[in-house]
Amino acid sequence: MVQEGRLTRLSYRAPAERTPLEIVRNYQQALADAGFETVFSCEGEVCGGRNFNHAITQDMNFREYHQEQRYLYARRSGPEGELHAALYVVLNQSGGGANKGRSLIQLDVLERAALEQRMVVVEADELQRALEQQGRVALYGLYFDTNKAGMRADSQPQLAEIARLLQAQGQLQVLVVGHSDAHGTLEYNRDLSQRRAQSIVEALAGQHGIARQRLTALGVGMAAPVASNRDEAGRALNRRVELVDRAQ
Repeated sequence: MVQEGRLTRLSYRAPAERTPLEIVRNYQQALADAGFETVFSCEGEVCGGRNFNHAITQDMNFREYHQEQRYLYARRSGPEGELHAALYVVLNQSGGGANKGRSLIQLDVLERAALEQRMVVVEADELQRALEQQGRVALYGLYFDTNKAGMRADSQPQLAEIARLLQAQGQLQVLVVGHSDAHGTLEYNRDLSQRRAQSIVEALAGQHGIARQRLTALGVGMAAPVASNRDEAGRALNRRVELVDRAQ
């Protein structure tokens, strides 16, 4: 998977007698305290031996010490965007000089800024035009944290535009359809997309006074992609909510 954003790489030598295990555990706790979720970790040959070492770093100070290596990948999502942290630690067991017998640390931090709201919020008149012409409209301005069904606070601008459309078009009834990418099982994604669609219905009814009988939540999971799920760009397009006109 290719990620785009601002990358910061820090490489340094740990204090004497600090083991890779101790370093990784301290970082893992610090990342958890900062709201990061550990996505993947491995150690030693389980990581993939020398091939993993060579794929992770091009720094010659880190090469060839894969016998005692540890790796940790964690991420955090929020209104400001995504943060990805990749930690690689090796113990210099064979080299000489100042690095001899010391743990070497490479920390990569990737910052992916959130899309600007003006680029993703579809206004009420555009929603109406798309529904009249195509019977459906895809929305990318309704946000959910990973594996969560409750909308984030930064969804409010798009939610308000949907409500404005429904208030102006009093006879309009819509399906609120949740879609996912292909990460995870079919049943899990279908259930999660259903619960996300339902949370949108509840918000429109509870916060904006839209009659519930005008709104139908439907989760279809990964069943209707608009792009390939083989790369992140396609998966991002597939993670969406659609409004569908229930023309009577």
